[in-house]
Amino acid sequence: MTFVGTIKANKKEVPKEMTDRNNRRLGSIAFLFTKELTLVSYVPTTAKTKKKLVLLLSSMHTQPTIGNTGK
Repeated sequence: MTFVGTIKANKKEVPKEMTDRNNRRLGSIAFLFTKELTLVSYVPTTAKTKKKLVLLLSSMHTQPTIGNTGK
C-alpha cells in the first residue's frame, strides 16, 4: 500500500527544520528522506500565500525530482 498526502506542520513527528519559514525563500523546496517515506516542504510563490507552508508526505516517491508538467 502507498500513500501521498499533505500533513499539518504542527505534528510532533515533523522536524522543526521542515516547518521553519524564516530562512526559506518563496518557491523553495526541501526534501527529507527515510527508508520508507519522503517528506517535502514547499513555500508557495504567490503573495497571497507567502506565509503558508505545504508539507507533503509520500511512501511512493523516492527521488528528489520535480516534474515540469505544470500539474
